[in-house]
Amino acid sequence: MKREIAIILCVAAAWAVFMTPAKVTWLSTHYNYGAFREEEGPRKGSLSFVNSGDAPTFIRNVRPSCGCTAADYPRDMIAPGDTATIEFTYDPARRPGPFDKTIRVFVGKDNEQSVIRITGTVIGSASTLESYYPYEAGALRFESLSHSMGEVKRGSSRHAFINVYNQGNDTLRPEWKTTTDAIDVNLTPKQLAPGELGTFGFYLNTNKEKLNGPAEYLVEVFPDKGCSSADRREIKVDAIIVPDSRGMTAEEIQKGPRSYLVPEFVDFGEDVATGYRDFEFGIYNDGKSVLQIDRVYSADKNVEIKEYPRKVKGGASGKVAGRISLGNLPSGPFRINVYVVTNDPLHPLRTANIVGVKE
Repeated sequence: MKREIAIILCVAAAWAVFMTPAKVTWLSTHYNYGAFREEEGPRKGSLSFVNSGDAPTFIRNVRPSCGCTAADYPRDMIAPGDTATIEFTYDPARRPGPFDKTIRVFVGKDNEQSVIRITGTVIGSASTLESYYPYEAGALRFESLSHSMGEVKRGSSRHAFINVYNQGNDTLRPEWKTTTDAIDVNLTPKQLAPGELGTFGFYLNTNKEKLNGPAEYLVEVFPDKGCSSADRREIKVDAIIVPDSRGMTAEEIQKGPRSYLVPEFVDFGEDVATGYRDFEFGIYNDGKSVLQIDRVYSADKNVEIKEYPRKVKGGASGKVAGRISLGNLPSGPFRINVYVVTNDPLHPLRTANIVGVKE
């Protein structure tokens, strides 16, 4: 009989543990590693809580927010008044800059959830910075010095972003200059502490750009306030601005012009000698109204456009003629794009390809 009573009491105690909601009090829910170098390798830390309830409890699971963080926890029951410690490790490999990660901790039968944070700043190694941010101006490193926005319809806007990193020991307050009001630039945050990441935003307003077709914008960036021009870096942002036909009716589009190029590929063949080569291709209008050619353009400085029609009637064609200087091209295969911008509502941008193999 005594044995049966003991079993009943044990079961009742276990049931009480399982049914009692967990109540925990964290000594702290935030662990800050501060700034440390990537070469130091994974960094360990821990945070603890007290079982402030009236019954034993247990940790069901812990879940870090990303694969860069590993966490472990005690599997034993935690008596009232006892402390449990969550141990974690952050791996900084190839992760320069500030980090802010979370670990979710689930306690008791109801999976009572707590969220703890780990933060810090990784000072990137030389190899990581050269890989992720290969361009530098003083203490400021850039992930890229150019960005292409692609086609942007007239009347709309487009934005692009380039990340930067402060590899120095002092806070930086970068400055910049532009030569046009068609593109606006900002930096978030405005100043960068050592090891901090920032993002340059480039915002294009096509209403402030006069011409359709390819557009290139140069932004001079100075790594810190008062830096000389010798320390600057130039960022190039380009876009192709095309007419916007979204406001046209189906009938207007049907009655509009239809452009196509023949041939789309101008092939000079193999063993092209150094010097000048002329090229030409046709612009055909298969539509019902006049095709207006806004611009014929190549971003390659070796290309000169010598002739193109400004208008092509429905059912008619015109000719584009140009010349390529092959002297500055490297040996081997080449492909140069020539863009044709028109009022074709369906295909406002057509591209001819000049290809060949230089000897």
